[in-house]
Amino acid sequence: MNFTTWLHKVVESGNLCDAYKDKALEAKSKLALVKLCLDSNGASYLCEMQAKGFALPYETINNTFRSYINGRYIAEFKNDKGNGYTSSIYCCFSDSTDIYIETTITTILGCKSDVWVGENDFVRIYADSNCDLAIHCPKTSRCIVEYWGDAKIRELDCDGKVELIKH
Repeated sequence: MNFTTWLHKVVESGNLCDAYKDKALEAKSKLALVKLCLDSNGASYLCEMQAKGFALPYETINNTFRSYINGRYIAEFKNDKGNGYTSSIYCCFSDSTDIYIETTITTILGCKSDVWVGENDFVRIYADSNCDLAIHCPKTSRCIVEYWGDAKIRELDCDGKVELIKH
């Protein structure tokens, strides 16, 4: 299934609010679509849609958005005062490949990896139901992991600084 077909199915099902529906349908580039998925309101969206039976196939993500996933792109969002956050997405980045969290928000789809949070960081991770993650979070940092379905999330070397939220 290509991205456009998936998007129209999601819109027809009523699983996309009007504001994001208009933004998604009017997007002029792959980068514009990726930025929608990476903002604070959209970062959990692909995980939520998978849980509702509207998964965007990993093959589509990997083929269509290859330039913007797996550490190749970091989105930056700032308010009028210059404060903000960064966001990224990983898809099928697994099998002995570690993920080093370099953004405030990270969406992880279909990965089996060790995930490393940096010193003095406060991060949020969204993990879909096909993830198998071992979280490493130093005592100077904090990590919130929201995960769906059958995702396997383990805390290693975390000193109690990880909050797990199952959906």
